[in-house]
Amino acid sequence: IGYSFFSGQSVFKEYDTEKDYLLYNYVSGSIILDEGMFAVFFPDDIHQPGLMIDEPMKVKKAVVKVRL
Repeated sequence: IGYSFFSGQSVFKEYDTEKDYLLYNYVSGSIILDEGMFAVFFPDDIHQPGLMIDEPMKVKKAVVKVRL
C-alpha cells in the first residue's frame, strides 16, 4: 500500500462523489502487508491500494469510516 501525509499534496483528479475518492499526484512511501496483517489510515493520510509485488493475488479489503 502506498501512503503519504495529506499536507502539501496536489490533487490529480477531483473528488468523485459517487465512488467516494479523489486522486493525488504523489505517494511518498509504501508498506507490504502479509497474510493476517492490516493497516489503519486516518483522515490526514493518503493511501494507494492495489499495488502488487511480482504477481496479482486476491485480497480482502474493508473500509470503515468513523465520523470524527
